[in-house]
Amino acid sequence: MSRIRANQITNQSADGAPTVQNGLVISGVTTSTTFSGSGASLTNIPSAQLTGALPAISGANLTGITQTTINNNADNRLITGSGTANTLEGEATLTFTNSGSAGQVNLKRSTSTDQEAIFYYGSSNLEIETREATGIKLKTNKSDRVILTSTGNFGLATNSPVAQTLAGGTAITPVLDLKGTSQNNTSGVLQFTRKDNSTQGSCIYSSGDDAGLTFRNTDGNGFGFYTGTTLRFRIDPSGYIKFGESNSGNVAFSIVTNGSGILMSKGTTGNPSNGQTLGDIGFNAYSDSQTTSSADALIRGQAAGNFSGSSAPTDLLFFTKPASTGPGSGPTERMRINKDGQVTQSQQPSFAAYRNQDGYTLNNGIFTFNATRHNIGSHFNTSNHRFTAPVAGRYMFNFYSIYNTSGSSHQIQYRVNNSPQQGMLIHFSHAGGWDNVSYSQIINLNANDYVTMWSISSVNWHGNSWQCFTGELLS
Repeated sequence: MSRIRANQITNQSADGAPTVQNGLVISGVTTSTTFSGSGASLTNIPSAQLTGALPAISGANLTGITQTTINNNADNRLITGSGTANTLEGEATLTFTNSGSAGQVNLKRSTSTDQEAIFYYGSSNLEIETREATGIKLKTNKSDRVILTSTGNFGLATNSPVAQTLAGGTAITPVLDLKGTSQNNTSGVLQFTRKDNSTQGSCIYSSGDDAGLTFRNTDGNGFGFYTGTTLRFRIDPSGYIKFGESNSGNVAFSIVTNGSGILMSKGTTGNPSNGQTLGDIGFNAYSDSQTTSSADALIRGQAAGNFSGSSAPTDLLFFTKPASTGPGSGPTERMRINKDGQVTQSQQPSFAAYRNQDGYTLNNGIFTFNATRHNIGSHFNTSNHRFTAPVAGRYMFNFYSIYNTSGSSHQIQYRVNNSPQQGMLIHFSHAGGWDNVSYSQIINLNANDYVTMWSISSVNWHGNSWQCFTGELLS
């Protein structure tokens, strides 16, 4: 039978916690919801049985904890594992410094002076530097792609740059030179030279003077620009700018840089034959046609006849076409200045009209000219007997006819838009028989204004070969 032994137990009435003055020994299980007191003398409590939050522990009296050592320690060292348990290593050959305005990583092969690479990042630049005779490589897919050797040779797609190699393996390999004496140098050269002769090649040169960025060729062969395998544009050694020309071909288009002007040539050989085109300048407003035959406007130099010798007299031709014709159709010649300086305008508005009748009488009526000798542009209408101005300008009109009506108060008149104008009425008289009258005016017209010829008084006129009404655009 179990028993409880104690010197004194208080609060035996069970209205509070009992007090055991000399301790309490319990050999069985004790269940409590809380515990208070310092716990200073508690021992052998299994940690697995402790739950809930623990108060802060100073650790001053903790023992048996394994220590970790950091060797070669300094404030700029990167820390790595040493391979030894509980030991880290401050790397003397991999250091980092930061001044607040710049950061620097130093990677050394050893602790010897200058056997290192530096990655420096400041407010102005990111710099990568090697301090001994080693180059820099960029690789992709395990292969060298870009190489900068210790002597400054720069290579692309080659692992053995000779001078500054762009691509190796051939006798005339292009070479890429990047020259500049220092970071702050006021000039520099991007140079392309031949592998077999460093004095032959070209360069792009930047200087601090007014020349700015310039292109130079040191071997005197000029510059050529290609699309595909075809030369399209060339500056030859003499300074001529030529389009569509090979080194041995004929000039297609040249801009002469010595002050002589612009030269146009179709590139034909031998002496020009009659009507042969020597050169065209074409203009396109709404298409990108590459042929002058379908240009919207055209200026052409054309041989004026059959000639011998190296130079031929040439006509200068001007072509245009209305926008309504659309792309693809050729322009029409509008004006020509021939080799002797005469100017002709094949499309200039012009007409010569007459009455296809011998005798007829008009009294305050329009001359009914019903036939034309010529009618350039069809601006004279033989149905309503009007000339309609196609464009605004100054037009010259002339009238001639014979008549056989006597009297002293005959009148004829030009009218604009069927309205009499000041200074356009002419008076003439005749005693009898056949006589003639002529009349000329320059009239300023707007586009679509029309002009008619009137017989104000009653006159017996003669048509056919004895009468004509003409007009033409002057300016």
